[in-house]
Amino acid sequence: TETTSTPIFKWRLGGTTALTATEGSHLGQPWSKMVMGRVKISGNEKWVGFIGAGYAATECKTGGSCDTRGKGFYVVDLNNGSILWKYTHSGPDGVVDGNMDYSLAGPAATVDTDNDGFVDTAYIGDLGGNVWRFKFCLGSASGCSTSNWSGGMFFDAEGNVRHIYTMPTVAKDNLGNMWVYFGTGDLMDPTTSNAQERMYAVKDNDRTTTYNANNLDNITSGTYNGTDAGWYINLSGTGQKILAEPTVFQGVLYFTTYNPASANDPCESGGEASLWAVDYKTGAGKFSNGDRSTNIGSGIPSAPVVSLNPYGGTNIYASTSEGSGGGAHTKNITPPTTENYNRGNLLYWRDLRVQ
Repeated sequence: TETTSTPIFKWRLGGTTALTATEGSHLGQPWSKMVMGRVKISGNEKWVGFIGAGYAATECKTGGSCDTRGKGFYVVDLNNGSILWKYTHSGPDGVVDGNMDYSLAGPAATVDTDNDGFVDTAYIGDLGGNVWRFKFCLGSASGCSTSNWSGGMFFDAEGNVRHIYTMPTVAKDNLGNMWVYFGTGDLMDPTTSNAQERMYAVKDNDRTTTYNANNLDNITSGTYNGTDAGWYINLSGTGQKILAEPTVFQGVLYFTTYNPASANDPCESGGEASLWAVDYKTGAGKFSNGDRSTNIGSGIPSAPVVSLNPYGGTNIYASTSEGSGGGAHTKNITPPTTENYNRGNLLYWRDLRVQ
């Protein structure tokens, strides 16, 4: 790095020239954080950014005129900002899907399913409670190009409108099953108490099937028995919600929830923050006595952060707003008992393309 160098403007979305009004008609408020990775196009490496079209409060499902802002997904060339591929609610170009009725305001989770070092799948939620899946080139498809890329709905909320603002988390279990985890909650109005929110865990082994809640096991009061395509947990009451992305580590799914204070009790302005720890396959509680969650304070919590102690052991950190205007409070939470997974440590690496 050069200490004397200054940032240089490289590009704007669309390349050397600004997008026209028609080309940018699907762009909403830029809430979706761009996720970077590399893909294969006709066998060649290309570094790209994956991004949702952003936030817009309106939806297209109710009929009448459709505000298309936010209803799209883009793959951008990081070299010059040009749009390599897009998937939107309507034209004039790219892949068009009229079922994309809700904004894609959160970031996408990108996955390399065949372990060749290139992104081949992405998942992103929308503000209707659906999750979209986009498929790029697998390593075995040498002639694959952007014309072969495709997309579609991975999880269909079937009109049970909930909000997904956070990045899904993807993990492969010890049997080779690919699991996609995502939660619902209204980030725009976190104090609302008018909806039943959920945490979902859905297996995606064929990168083709569309699932819905009827394909999943409701394990709110039980555990997953392995027969359905996954499971979901109903969060308590009509206020508890998920406002940060989950994470999986050593066979445990960690996520935080926020339960707003009762509107009738002004002394509880902060609400309750909780950390959940459940088995990533069965959903069984991993805290002592089989509990699934533990209170970590008041206010809106951050995503859980897992830290490996260099001297052994694991630490789980989460911050809460405390709801008192005094700033964030970070807590070190005693982790639950986890399974013993063999881990490897990277000693060194070398890029074989550079000799």
